[in-house]
Amino acid sequence: MSMLGVAAIFAAIRIRGESLANMPLRIVRKVGREKTASPLEHVRELLQDSPDGQITATEFLQTMESHSCLTGCAYAYIERNLYGEPRRIIPVPSYNVSFWERNWNTPQQYVEYNVNGQRTPSSDLLIIPFGQVFPYWQTLRPSDLLSKPIALAQAIDKEAYELFQNGCSTSGVLQTDSHLTPEAYARVREYLDTFRQSGKNAGSMMLLEDGLKYVAARMTNKDAEFVELKKQAIRDASAVWGVPSFQLGDGEKANYSSQEEQNRYFLYTTMMSRAKLIANEFNNKLLTREDRANGDLIDFDLRGILGGSMKDRAEYYTKLFYMGAISIDTIAEMEDLPLLGGEEGEMRFVQTNMQTLKKFLFEQNNAPETAQTQGGDNAQ
Repeated sequence: MSMLGVAAIFAAIRIRGESLANMPLRIVRKVGREKTASPLEHVRELLQDSPDGQITATEFLQTMESHSCLTGCAYAYIERNLYGEPRRIIPVPSYNVSFWERNWNTPQQYVEYNVNGQRTPSSDLLIIPFGQVFPYWQTLRPSDLLSKPIALAQAIDKEAYELFQNGCSTSGVLQTDSHLTPEAYARVREYLDTFRQSGKNAGSMMLLEDGLKYVAARMTNKDAEFVELKKQAIRDASAVWGVPSFQLGDGEKANYSSQEEQNRYFLYTTMMSRAKLIANEFNNKLLTREDRANGDLIDFDLRGILGGSMKDRAEYYTKLFYMGAISIDTIAEMEDLPLLGGEEGEMRFVQTNMQTLKKFLFEQNNAPETAQTQGGDNAQ
């Protein structure tokens, strides 16, 4: 990660968390092609109201996504009742989770975890990795990899602040051709200490004695390009977290059409895959086999991502419907609307003023005979 990228990092994480939390999460029962509300009220309360009784469902999704982006993996402990049903979902910081080890220090991967010192099976732990990569090694975490770049960025921010506060005057050295006496050296040092400690003297002129000359340590033009370094940091954060660069503050070459395409690309490539990954984890850990066999399903409503605007979807369905390519129930199924059902729902229609070329040629070839017959009938 480049320097000066702290703001871009947290902006990217915030945008990902908010985008995920804005996707409607629903619990439905799918029987055949029909989707209805699931009777699993306890799951609905956890995922749509509050997972642990303290934070809201929106805050829970934002927290999980933030933990995943920062530490490489997000964890949440599932507290169950006597019947094995989930009653609470408690987010757990990743530094409190590790693989449960045997006596000879061999990690039991995929099976059991150490959560706050408690032996926990993987079935009771929601695991949301970053980048769709399962965390085989707990020691390789983005938080550790980012600690030094963030510290470097903070140091560069401080250096830039002090540089501009000092009137863009860089530090330097005091040079002399003669040897300073101990008394002269003590006076110079005392003067410099007083000069540095007084904020109002910053940037003012120094009075030197005993042949001392001030030689500035100049910065190169490349080192002083803080703005360009910040733009590069934004591009790096955009590449790592999959967020459009204009949303992180780099809108120099962006326009309305390009922003719209980048937003669509961000939703398709980044957020849709995250939604599917999280929904699969919820289905595997929060629903029993019996629930899944009954057709119960947890998923995100992706119609706003996949279908574009309502106007575009309406025009698309209208063209296909009048071509006889889809039925009324097909449209309802694609939009997650109640099905009409029966023969009427599967019936397909075509416009009466449209016909095949074969039928048109047949009618043209038989037109004189038809006209002559009709003329004879009229004459009679």
